[in-house]
Amino acid sequence: MASSLGKEIESLMSKKFVAGPADIKVDSPDDSLMKRALELMESNMDNSEYDVTSFVADMAVSRTVLYQKIRECTGMSIREFMTDIRLQRARQLLGDSSCTIAEISFMTGFANPKYFSVCFKKTFGMSPTEYRSESVYDSAESAN
Repeated sequence: MASSLGKEIESLMSKKFVAGPADIKVDSPDDSLMKRALELMESNMDNSEYDVTSFVADMAVSRTVLYQKIRECTGMSIREFMTDIRLQRARQLLGDSSCTIAEISFMTGFANPKYFSVCFKKTFGMSPTEYRSESVYDSAESAN
C-alpha cells in the first residue's frame, strides 16, 4: 500500500503544471449597462426622490446615450424602465408579503399610494387589491 501511494505521489509530481489564463467571461457593454441599471434601481427602490436625473448621474453616461441604450434593450424610455422595475417589485411583494398596499407603495418608491394604484392597474390590468386577491386565490388552489 505504501508503495502504491509513493507511486501516485511520484506520478503527480512528475506531471508538468501548465499555467494559463483563467476562463474569462466577457459581458457585452449592453449587458454590463443593464446590470448596473438594475443594481441602481434595486438599491434605490424605496427612494421616491430617485428620479431620471439621479439615475442618469449614477449611471455616469450621458442622458442621450442612456436613453438610446435602454430603449434598444427594453423598448422603454428611462422613466418607463424605472417605473416598470418598481411595479415588478410591487407585484412580487403583493404576492409574497402581508404588507399593506400603501406600505408596498412606499417600499417601491411611490410617494402616493393612489398614483401607485393607477400605475399598477395601467400596467397589469387590475388594481393591487385585485391582484393580491387573485394571487392568494391562485396559491390556495395550487396548494390543494
